[in-house]
Amino acid sequence: MTTLLWDQHTCLPLHTETEIDPLTRYQYDGGTVLSVNAGYSPHSFNDAVALLHHYRAAIDAHPGLDLADTLDEVDAATRAGRIAVVFDLEDSRPLDDDLENVRNLATLGVRTMLPTYNNANRAGSGCLDRTDGGLTAWGHAVVAELNAVGIFLGPNTPTLDAMTRHLEYAVELVGVEHVGVSTDFSFDTADFNDELQRNPHLFNDSYTRWGPIQWMPPETFVTLGEHLRGRGWRSRDIQAVLGGNFYRVAQRTWRT
Repeated sequence: MTTLLWDQHTCLPLHTETEIDPLTRYQYDGGTVLSVNAGYSPHSFNDAVALLHHYRAAIDAHPGLDLADTLDEVDAATRAGRIAVVFDLEDSRPLDDDLENVRNLATLGVRTMLPTYNNANRAGSGCLDRTDGGLTAWGHAVVAELNAVGIFLGPNTPTLDAMTRHLEYAVELVGVEHVGVSTDFSFDTADFNDELQRNPHLFNDSYTRWGPIQWMPPETFVTLGEHLRGRGWRSRDIQAVLGGNFYRVAQRTWRT
């Protein structure tokens, strides 16, 4: 089984002048795959495309990072000691109500998309809505197109102990072969706080009720495997949760 460290969702500032060098903080001996956020519910298709063009050009020019549109490219990057990077969207709003844009975004490296974010949109109910109405007809059409193109339906996750409790609960609930990690790490806390101010209607008080959000930084995430081993986890289960499960699903989902 693969020994990859795979973070299914990490967050650079959503600006076209953003530096991408901080992604190298995820360097890991077994190889690293990062899914970098390229937009969510306030963003249009053009916004997401502009971010993706910026990120792709910057990553392409960086000696320690590789764009990975396929698993073969993931394997090549990690064998060479570089970090493989793909992209995700936290809402279907960047589709601009056009299913063809699923394929357009896939060609720019998007490999994961949430149909909805915190609040309801055309695709369905959000995770903060009091009433879960499920997917709409449009939402089902989006999911069908994501499946056809080969894009994950994405998940939406500071201490190692807290992370471990979440993982152990999930493993008990659904089985170790269905569990992975999205740290949702924000590289720029000030930028995230500005985002809360710019779009207060998208975030409820759970984001601030218990004080400042504390994410798990890359330097801590890369030690998660050793922490799980100290808790008595088997090596094959650690490998599955850290990256093997995402790799297996990508084999079945991503299109070459």
